[in-house]
Amino acid sequence: MIDELSIIIPALNEEKYLPLLLQSIAQQDYNGKLEVIVVDGGSKDNTIKVANGFKQKIKDLKIITTSKGISHQRNAGANMAKYKFLMFLDADVILPEHSLLKTTTKINPSEDFVITPLILITDGNLLDQIFILTAYAFIILISFIKPANCGMCLVVKKATHKKIDGFDEKVVYAEDVDYGFRAQKMGAKYHFFYKPRLFTTIRRRKQNGRVRLAIVWLMWYLETIFKGGITNPDEYKYSFGNH
Repeated sequence: MIDELSIIIPALNEEKYLPLLLQSIAQQDYNGKLEVIVVDGGSKDNTIKVANGFKQKIKDLKIITTSKGISHQRNAGANMAKYKFLMFLDADVILPEHSLLKTTTKINPSEDFVITPLILITDGNLLDQIFILTAYAFIILISFIKPANCGMCLVVKKATHKKIDGFDEKVVYAEDVDYGFRAQKMGAKYHFFYKPRLFTTIRRRKQNGRVRLAIVWLMWYLETIFKGGITNPDEYKYSFGNH
């Protein structure tokens, strides 16, 4: 079990989703040391205002502003983090009750690790549910070959993060996959947690379409394996939510 955790949330124009995530964190029963760092990338909406509204509910909540870029924002949060273990969360993730306690209880603090949990969707139709389950079937399959991590939720030691120099800010697609590959190369053990399950939205499918999303994710995975991190922003047409 790990008894200290820094949660890092990159955000950009997330006034709709961020309150749901912060509320789910506020309701956790994790009794270790906990800090939450929201890293805003220059939002034009009320993201910072709604984040500040949770300072009474989350004892150690910090809100910082930096330049736009999900990898840069994650690194900025990690540089500020005061605890030994990091959890990176996308702003549209929701933590069910007890999930922090259940997750941290399963972690061996003496081990180097890079962890991704099962993340299901909160909305969408039957086809969306089938799509996400198929995607995870693929993730489980490749975990026996070349495991891939997901940035929607990623847990790692701060020491490991520093050892690999954090997220590569030159990588524009599949930066989370690249991060996981480099962590594993440096000795971190990959874990995929089936439980507890977290939840996210279907906005990635809405923005890109199911078929295109599946093809793009597969191409990113293969290109990251065989060519390294993808640094050309024009190579793929893909919407990153608000980033």
